[in-house]
Amino acid sequence: MDERYYIDKRSGCIAVRDRNIACDSPGLHDDLPGVVWFKMGIRERDIRCLCCGQIVPSYPVVTPELETEAQEICDKLNKEK
Repeated sequence: MDERYYIDKRSGCIAVRDRNIACDSPGLHDDLPGVVWFKMGIRERDIRCLCCGQIVPSYPVVTPELETEAQEICDKLNKEK
């Protein structure tokens, strides 16, 4: 059987979600039903655009520390049920 709380990691963000609260959104946001914890990744560095040469912000990256924090929260919530 699947645990009630699970980690949902998408491009640039991570969340702990509740399987008992359905939500069919294609995105992941902090205000979606069933999201009990949410963090955006960090922008590690600026990058140079290959087309125009301008410096642009990088995309957010979910760090190992955020993954560990999400796993700890998920484990704690699943033990409490």
